[in-house]
Amino acid sequence: MKAEQVEEVTDHPMLRLIAHPNSVHSGYDLLELTTLYLECRGLAYWYLEFDALDTPSALWPLPAHLVTPKRHPDSPRMVDFYEY
Repeated sequence: MKAEQVEEVTDHPMLRLIAHPNSVHSGYDLLELTTLYLECRGLAYWYLEFDALDTPSALWPLPAHLVTPKRHPDSPRMVDFYEY
C-alpha cells in the first residue's frame, strides 16, 4: 500500500533539539558519540533535561560504560532505574 501524500517535517522542536542538544555538544557530536557507544558497548544512553513545561530541553550523551541498569529488590521489572 502506498501513501497518497508524503509531507516532510522540516521544523519541529525535536529536530532542533537533536541539531543543538546542549551547550557543549553539536548535533554531530551527539550522533557520533551515540554511534561510538553503540559500536563499542552495544548500548547508548542519553540524559534528558526537562524544562518547566516538562518537555526535553537538552540531551546529554552518557558514556555507556559508566551506566548500570539497576532494579529494586523484589521488583517484577527487569530494570527500575539506571545508575550513572
